Amino acid sequence: MSRLALLAVGAFALVLLSGAPAVLAKGEKVKVCHITGEGLNQNGDELWTGHVIEVSVNAEAAHCRHGDHNLGIPGKGIGDPCQRRKDGPTVTCAGDAPVDPN
Repeated sequence: MSRLALLAVGAFALVLLSGAPAVLAKGEKVKVCHITGEGLNQNGDELWTGHVIEVSVNAEAAHCRHGDHNLGIPGKGIGDPCQRRKDGPTVTCAGDAPVDPN
């Protein structure tokens, strides 16, 4: 076996053993609430506010790590307003430990 082939097999084995998520098919998208600001609701609760965007499934965890989320997104369209209470639940990213963007 050539050196290049051995390197490729070794790299593939490392990815499998590391537990890293597999790269999904090109074009697979998910909706997330992209946080762009903050405000108050009618009860005076502090909110993170934003709008729904569509991102690659491979970018979902990165968006989640900086505060974007998928809470309450079903039924919302791209560009629709979305929000999350600042004192609400900690966001959990797919395959990651919970993060608190506050």
